[in-house]
Amino acid sequence: MRIWVLFLLSLICVTVLVEAFDNARGKVQNQTAIAEEDEHQSVEEAVKPPSKRGASKNKKLPKEETDEEDEPVDEPKRQVKKGKKKAKQEEEVDDDENKTYPICQTPPKPKKEAEKKKDLEKDSLLGYLFFKESDEKKETDTLDDDYDDDDGDACHCEMNDITCDNVLFEDDSKLDTLMLHSVNKDFIAYTFRARDNTFYYLEKDKIIPGMVESVSEVDLSRNRVKEIKNEAFYNFKNMSVLSLEGNNLKKLDKNVFKGAPEEQLHQLFLNQNRFTNLLEKPFSLLKNLKILVLDYNKIKVTSDLFEGLENLEELSMDFCHLGDKNFDVNVFDKIPKLRVLSLRGNQFTEVPRAIQKLPNLELLDLSNTSISEFHEKSFMDDQSLKVKLGIKKSFSAVFQKE
Repeated sequence: MRIWVLFLLSLICVTVLVEAFDNARGKVQNQTAIAEEDEHQSVEEAVKPPSKRGASKNKKLPKEETDEEDEPVDEPKRQVKKGKKKAKQEEEVDDDENKTYPICQTPPKPKKEAEKKKDLEKDSLLGYLFFKESDEKKETDTLDDDYDDDDGDACHCEMNDITCDNVLFEDDSKLDTLMLHSVNKDFIAYTFRARDNTFYYLEKDKIIPGMVESVSEVDLSRNRVKEIKNEAFYNFKNMSVLSLEGNNLKKLDKNVFKGAPEEQLHQLFLNQNRFTNLLEKPFSLLKNLKILVLDYNKIKVTSDLFEGLENLEELSMDFCHLGDKNFDVNVFDKIPKLRVLSLRGNQFTEVPRAIQKLPNLELLDLSNTSISEFHEKSFMDDQSLKVKLGIKKSFSAVFQKE
């Protein structure tokens, strides 16, 4: 009996083992078949013509199944359209650059008495050059204030004056263009002021076009100007006063003043810029210039700096880091008609010898220097002038040489 039981158990174990073996062999065969099928598909895909590769991804119909055939002229047409679009975009950019903004839309307002008085005081240019102890950093009272734009104009027009000072728009942006035109066709501007704005470049035909012929005074102070293109003021036929005070100018080409300024410009204010070396005779075209202000610039003085300024009468070079060693003795040879000279705040320890070459000098300001005394050889024997002298702000004296 035991033998039969053992026989049956052995038979059952053999049967289970056989089934397990068959199952394992089936799985191996299935995996082999799948691998062979994948390899077959890869080979088949590789030998397909290029035009049919990836057709399932792009889902493109064969050419013979499409309803319409592509016309060969379509692509050139699209290119033409693109070309027109590009040309249109370029034209729009040009239009933006040449776009002018309207000003003086309301009738001119009468000038206030205070403004008239200020204009009269400004005509005393000796006051600007000679009596300025209290304005070494020269601040203004109302010029930096935002204007209350009640009439909707970015600029204010009073009588024959246009003022566009510190213009601030509703989006907090500042005025950054001088492409301005007067809506009032009867308005004639003699004075144009645009101060404390954001202009980086000055270019010909892009400064108040349409009004350049009548304007006689242009004030572009404190506008971050860093470059002036050649002939920028070419058409300003009546401009006699130009102020570029407080900008970021580092160099100045003589051709900037080519055109009308050669004959008409009489007063030029370049103080508080970033000049270092003014090379290549920058003022040589300004033969009728009377007044030149170069205060607060680190200028290197050379013998040809003032070439062409034979009619210059007043010159100011205050706080220009000038001293005994870097002041050319021949610097004033080209400006024999000079009557007023201000050299305040420089590093002189003695009166510059170059002053002896100014036979017509009447007023000399050497205050805030290190000059402690004058001697007989400080001036020419036939010079008759008034000298203002201050020693480190401790005292001031007036010297009269008879």
